[in-house]
Amino acid sequence: MSTIKVRFAILGTVLYLMLLAGLAVAGGSGVAAATPVEQAPSSAPAARPEAPLASITRTLVYHELPLPGLDGVIAGRMDLSADGTRIAFVGGYNPNTIYVIEANGQGLRQVDSYEPSWHADSSVDLSADGSKVLSWDGGTILRLANANGGGAHQVITIEGGYKDFHLSTNGERVTFIVDRDWSLQPGNQPKKAGVYTVNGDGSNLKQLVTAEQIAALFGTTPADFPFSGGPGRWIDVSDDGQRIVFMAQVRDRGLKLFRVGADGGGLQAYDLYPEGYYWRMDNVRISGDGSTVLYTVAPNPCCSTPTEWGVVNYDGSDRRTLFTGYSDASYARSVGLTQDGAFLSVPWYGRLVKTDGSGEKLDLALWGGMPTNYPGPIIDGYCLTMNADGTRFAYLDWTGGYGYPKLATLTINPPSLGPAPQIDDVLMTPVYLLTEGRSEAKVTARVVAASSPGRVGSVALLDDVQDRTVQEGVLVDGGSAGDAKPGDGIYTASPIRTTADAVTTGPRTMRVVADVVAADGTRHSTAVDVAAFDVRADHPSATIPPETGGVLNYVDGRGNTTVITVPPWAFNTPTVLWLIPLPGVTPPNERATQRAFELLARQGSVVVSTPNKAVTVSIEYADEEIAGLDEAKLRLKRFVEDGNQWVEAGCGPYTRLLGENTVKVSLCHFSRFDLFEDATQQLFLPVVQRP
Repeated sequence: MSTIKVRFAILGTVLYLMLLAGLAVAGGSGVAAATPVEQAPSSAPAARPEAPLASITRTLVYHELPLPGLDGVIAGRMDLSADGTRIAFVGGYNPNTIYVIEANGQGLRQVDSYEPSWHADSSVDLSADGSKVLSWDGGTILRLANANGGGAHQVITIEGGYKDFHLSTNGERVTFIVDRDWSLQPGNQPKKAGVYTVNGDGSNLKQLVTAEQIAALFGTTPADFPFSGGPGRWIDVSDDGQRIVFMAQVRDRGLKLFRVGADGGGLQAYDLYPEGYYWRMDNVRISGDGSTVLYTVAPNPCCSTPTEWGVVNYDGSDRRTLFTGYSDASYARSVGLTQDGAFLSVPWYGRLVKTDGSGEKLDLALWGGMPTNYPGPIIDGYCLTMNADGTRFAYLDWTGGYGYPKLATLTINPPSLGPAPQIDDVLMTPVYLLTEGRSEAKVTARVVAASSPGRVGSVALLDDVQDRTVQEGVLVDGGSAGDAKPGDGIYTASPIRTTADAVTTGPRTMRVVADVVAADGTRHSTAVDVAAFDVRADHPSATIPPETGGVLNYVDGRGNTTVITVPPWAFNTPTVLWLIPLPGVTPPNERATQRAFELLARQGSVVVSTPNKAVTVSIEYADEEIAGLDEAKLRLKRFVEDGNQWVEAGCGPYTRLLGENTVKVSLCHFSRFDLFEDATQQLFLPVVQRP
């Protein structure tokens, strides 16, 4: 069906309708038809599919777990089962109380409680299958309980020494290390420092490694405290129980890293560094499959050199330094490896790091900008614990402003958001920022939640780690800060800029985060990562040769293209043409698409305001950009500083491809432009010829 667009001379609407009604009765034979000045395509094309926004590359969902009656009493130590479905944690001190909760927040239960034998909180180790919970207090307490409740009992009583423990995959066996000679109670039975195993019921106690064996490897005598370790984990065991790694002291040489088999055979020391390289070793972990060993050392000189994080194959080959950075004794126990050894969870930073030496890492705890009264975000690394494949974490959340931590989970790419908000349609306009703060952009995102989000923020990532040379954003839906319409669920942050020291160009990811508070008072958050923009040295540009002309293209975040076509001899000399997107330039109350841009032409230092020949602009637009506007009346306008107004920009007829969401027109001036709905109601008065 043909579409005819007619412009009429301005007359009173009532008079026009009266005349039109009279002509209809007379059959219309005396009407002189008005001549259309614009012609749409002769047939109405099929609806154009929506241009895709930048796709979400990763979703992170955070859930605070309900712990009725336990607010403020969580002692901090916790462990997540290998399959990520169950969490064991210490819920209080004196008595030391052990709890288990499902990772979905259901089934909170107390599984053990006891008076401590030492003035300290308990530590916990949950078996990989989630069936048993081992706990100890640093004194004589070593207890095992069923994770479903019941069966809590003392495994053995160790009198004397510092120690560390590991529970087997099925919860049936405990491997442990004691730093000095000790006594087994009851009966005051003397035992030597070393590495041991014991069944979960206390039977079959067996020593695997002695101090004399360690000393013999180095041709010396046993150290005074031969099996003392660092502030983190001293000992760890592969899932099948066949590979054990641990730390031990060598006289006059300090802490070393060792490996041994489940039967005590194959004792070997790792040759990691030259003598004297480090003054402290903090941690040792082994991947579930037994392939990869993690360690942390504090290089000399003591005591301010950043901790070095490294991995080595179990057989001692292919040692790789991953990075150097802060580590504190308070946070060291929560270091973890995925089951295949491919990823390392880093305490305090809230970060996941690849162990292949590539340097690839992922920030887990970035929340973007926030109102000034919002507490700062921390995933407490002291309590960060990870499942086998590195997709779910349990941690303490300090961001709620309660004055005490809350137990929470983080899941990467979960099958369901649960009560957390839905975030989509993330868009950066324009799709780039210039270095050194020389341009600005706005971030928009659609947020759907059961209740009004408490905060929506944005933060830029470079290689999946926060890029601090790009400003964080606070997104609002109140009609301010570039937000087009209050209360429509589209949140906006504007302006976003790079900092003055931003010089690194290239692609960036935008993370947008939103959180809500559920009816039970728990907080739930969603973060989405979108490959939304890049940082550039300059705006989109093209050098136009005079004899051939040329083309300049710009593609926005929705995939829509603006094309400037310059004919031959529009310029007499080579000319550089820039297209500069200008988000937020057009006032929101104007009936415009809010996608203003500037065309700037230069010949050297000379600005060219008009070409010798008209250039053609072709603009694609998205349906949501013209929502509420009459697409058939879209016209390109340019801004005139003298008079501070928008005037018609086209210097030729318009071509409208409605099915392709495209409008084309010729331009005879370079200026600022935007697409407006033409509000002029020009009506031609029908002329009645008298007989």
